[in-house]
Amino acid sequence: MESKIAFVPSQHSFASVPRRLLGQLPRIGAGEPVALRLCWTSGGERREAVVGWGGGVAAGDALELPSALAEALGLSSARAVHVSHASSLPLAVRATLAPESPEDWALVSGGAARLEETALTQLNVLTAGTRVPLWLDGAACAWLRVSELHAADGPVAAARLASGSELHIAPPAT
Repeated sequence: MESKIAFVPSQHSFASVPRRLLGQLPRIGAGEPVALRLCWTSGGERREAVVGWGGGVAAGDALELPSALAEALGLSSARAVHVSHASSLPLAVRATLAPESPEDWALVSGGAARLEETALTQLNVLTAGTRVPLWLDGAACAWLRVSELHAADGPVAAARLASGSELHIAPPAT
């Protein structure tokens, strides 16, 4: 499935799918994370990313991505991407995230329970090595890098998040 990308101002990291692609994706149950694989070419190099879909429907005919997520992935607006269902993604048992700056550390060090609850409302897919935006307290955006990602049988490159996935925040390097 091919689709153009459109940026939207949102404080989460979920894609919204154009109506014409809905029939090609699985139906989702309440709280069930669904992952989409995006493939494109940039500078002659094949790129790939996995993003979460929470069931949102795009207003137009383009795949809508929150602006901060698109920035993290290095995507430009109006770029065409190939979209497919990433059906084989395991559930994450544990993910370790590292703040990218002292300011990000200050934002996320306020409380583990609050952070985990907030993350699960804004993310449902993580990929090792990538950076993700996380909005805290309604407006402040903290940038985190996924440093480790584990499923039940060990380390993985990408995984879906769900209730019960443990998020660990690594302290800043000293």
